[in-house]
Amino acid sequence: MKKRISGTLTIASLSIISGAIIYYFISSSYTTTEDLYEFPVPRNAELVQNK
Repeated sequence: MKKRISGTLTIASLSIISGAIIYYFISSSYTTTEDLYEFPVPRNAELVQNK
């Protein structure tokens, strides 16, 4: 019983840590701009205008 609880806690904590790392990398690849009312824009995006 004790091994089962420790295994469950280990899996839960690894899931939380890996989720936090993935969230950090996803959110760091976007910037917010004041012109677009704080809408997230990818860092490598280019502005395309119609002529």
